[in-house]
Amino acid sequence: MTHLDSDSDVPPLPIDSVMRLALRSDSLLFSLAQTTDELTQAYQLVYRNYLRSEYTDPHPSQMRYSVFNILPETITLVARLNSAIVTTASVVFDSPLGLPLETIYSQEVDQLRREGCRVCEVVMLSDRRRAGMRTIPAILQLFKLVFHYTLTHHQTTDVLITVNPSHEAFYTRWLPFEDLGPLRYYPSVKNAPALAKRANLVRVLETYRARRLGSFFIDDPPPQEIFSVHKRFTEEELRSFFVLQRDILPKLPSHLLDFVKSKYPDCDFSRILAPRPT
Repeated sequence: MTHLDSDSDVPPLPIDSVMRLALRSDSLLFSLAQTTDELTQAYQLVYRNYLRSEYTDPHPSQMRYSVFNILPETITLVARLNSAIVTTASVVFDSPLGLPLETIYSQEVDQLRREGCRVCEVVMLSDRRRAGMRTIPAILQLFKLVFHYTLTHHQTTDVLITVNPSHEAFYTRWLPFEDLGPLRYYPSVKNAPALAKRANLVRVLETYRARRLGSFFIDDPPPQEIFSVHKRFTEEELRSFFVLQRDILPKLPSHLLDFVKSKYPDCDFSRILAPRPT
């Protein structure tokens, strides 16, 4: 589930004002997370925001991530101010693990697959700033990267997301998201209310330029070097992040653990999954 602070919704601004806001993020450097430090900062930012919104309980790791982050295809996008991560979001692509929102929207996602859609999901959206006018530029730029990356690198047809109903206006007014599923409650974020949305990239390309921020999202694509490198976990990091700091891998069903292992053929999972030192 994505997260915006309660006071971060887009105010009812005219389109030209929002366009100027969207372009006003020159002080930030956008990229895929490329280092362990950048991933750690991103996971810590998500944790702090979720904890403040009571979406999660305190955890010794002080990070928030899931098994989906282990997949090499999953990307974490970050916006940096100097060396500090101020905005982040992760994108999970379809796989035998499924997508996170399928815990409550499985029928809707399965229907998209039956229609031939290639789906992915934006998760863990967080910004360290709490004033909406300051977060808007970074978030809009981040979604521009999401749309271009998913379309050009994975031939995605639909970007999915779950949002808190109190933030729905942001995603439907200034981002090209439409309804996918009705109000439900998300166990993994302490039963917070959620709405499923989809952005069909074919429709975005065909019709969105004439609406709202279409030219911002579609024209002037980001330089491809932004997408050229992203962090892949080492054997030591797999053990640290997914066994020692958060007990994720040992709890996976065997068939899903085998799938994860297939993504890291050069790693020794007997070492990764070794019992914790006493």
